Amino acid sequence: MIAFDRWTRRRAAFLSAALLALFAAGCDSPDQDERSDASAALAETAEAGADLPLGDPAKGDVLVLGGGLKGLATAKASDIEFFDASKRAFARSGKIITNRIAREAVVLDEGRLDGQALLTGGLAGEGVRKKSDLTIKGKALDTAEAFDPDKGKSAKLPAKLSVPRFGHTETLLKDGRVLIAGGFDSSGKPQFTTELFDPATRTFKEGGGLKQSRALHSATLLPDGRVLIAGGVSTELGDTNGSGEVFDPTTNETIFTTNFMQSPNGPIKLAGHSATLIEGCSCDDDGKVLIAGGFEGFRFSDRALETASTVVTLYDPATNSFSSTGLPQMTDDRMLHTATALPNGKILIAGGIYGQGFFAGKKITGVFGGVLASAEVYDIAKREIACVGGKNGKRCSDAMANSRVTHGALLIEAGPLDGKVLLVGGAGGKARTTGGKGAPLNTAEIYDPKKNEFKAAGSMKAARIFPALALAP
Repeated sequence: MIAFDRWTRRRAAFLSAALLALFAAGCDSPDQDERSDASAALAETAEAGADLPLGDPAKGDVLVLGGGLKGLATAKASDIEFFDASKRAFARSGKIITNRIAREAVVLDEGRLDGQALLTGGLAGEGVRKKSDLTIKGKALDTAEAFDPDKGKSAKLPAKLSVPRFGHTETLLKDGRVLIAGGFDSSGKPQFTTELFDPATRTFKEGGGLKQSRALHSATLLPDGRVLIAGGVSTELGDTNGSGEVFDPTTNETIFTTNFMQSPNGPIKLAGHSATLIEGCSCDDDGKVLIAGGFEGFRFSDRALETASTVVTLYDPATNSFSSTGLPQMTDDRMLHTATALPNGKILIAGGIYGQGFFAGKKITGVFGGVLASAEVYDIAKREIACVGGKNGKRCSDAMANSRVTHGALLIEAGPLDGKVLLVGGAGGKARTTGGKGAPLNTAEIYDPKKNEFKAAGSMKAARIFPALALAP
């Protein structure tokens, strides 16, 4: 969670448990009941890697934009790095104009910006420690830029967002426009607003409002061109919501789903979850959206308790509803993880934070648990889920090269690593952490679906939190 100081006009609370994960944290679990203060999450810091060679990204390489850290603050300047799939190593390709914790990037396919990666809004700030308390001071951004991988340059867009945003979503629509929805504004308040970016005119146009304020929600493009927007943080003190709404680009309006997201025990309110479109499986769930994990937030007076979840639920566009009937639940509770659709009809769910955290006012005052080094694979056709590497007691085994949360993950779709998943940065350690410990990471690893295993894949120059990843066109 985050606190804004001199940019606020009133007392602002934190943004959500996601920002605690800037420096790794977690909570109590059945096999681990260590308690840490907030400073333990900052006990380690990652040193910058060696200078990297300049290079030109090729098709199939992965662009890594934003999220660069210097100590406990976002760096004022940051290289744009990319993973060279042929060399299995990182290289540099120009600099980002505004280093931002951006979370998402989309590659445009229309107009003068065709083939360029769009970054909007985001967060710039620093973490401040005082004894056992942690305050994260930051500023949501209203600027945008587009990186041209052919020229190795990033250009600031002349237009700005209607409001500063962080924790929002960017969704590339079928007509080439980009839907930007929700997020926190500069006072730390989750937003109802949306806007549409038109790459032909390089301008933002205010869209129709959401029916529920949301940040750290999910937005998933459906096969018919509409967008499912689900869950999210709905208040400044970390309350979450379980509703969904569907945006129709032809009307610029949303309609509510007929019910909340579902767990075996009934409706559930989630943020920091993953949402993955199932397509091309030739099965009953083709065209549906798999929601996994996340956290439930409940306010107690001036504090909020965020609890990681094991839930798996499906959204069906045909009925405009969620259901968990007949679905397995994950072994590990996890939030702020990644989920990546694989070419073999499965979904890789990796990393994240397990447990709970307590937050009060502008400060993180107590956290439990840590960062996961585990992953699970969901078999779409069979509706089964299994731990990569099997189980260790009641939890999944540590199968990843590093424990990670707030990392990036992307399926490589060309070149020698076609069909494999690259996982980059985040916060964590060499294995599952406890006691809220962790460090920003500059490492990467690759998941091979055929071998069902992870292998280390080199290091970036900068440690990065919420890096925005995009495939070079």
